[in-house]
Amino acid sequence: MIDDDLPLSLRTGPKGAAALNGLLHEDLDPYSVDDLKERIDMLEAEIRRVREAMEKKKNRLSEASALFSFKTS
Repeated sequence: MIDDDLPLSLRTGPKGAAALNGLLHEDLDPYSVDDLKERIDMLEAEIRRVREAMEKKKNRLSEASALFSFKTS
């Protein structure tokens, strides 16, 4: 697969998050249970942050659509 076909968060280039790609395949055996719980907490916080960003973008798109829609009656 060409890197351009990947979501931005999985690309390895300058516009991508290579760290996230590394997390997907990292060996978890060396981590303790407490380390894994902390990792889950951090990942869940990141998921919340991403969801908030998505909602903001959706709201902006809805606002822009409403602003530029012309309804005739």
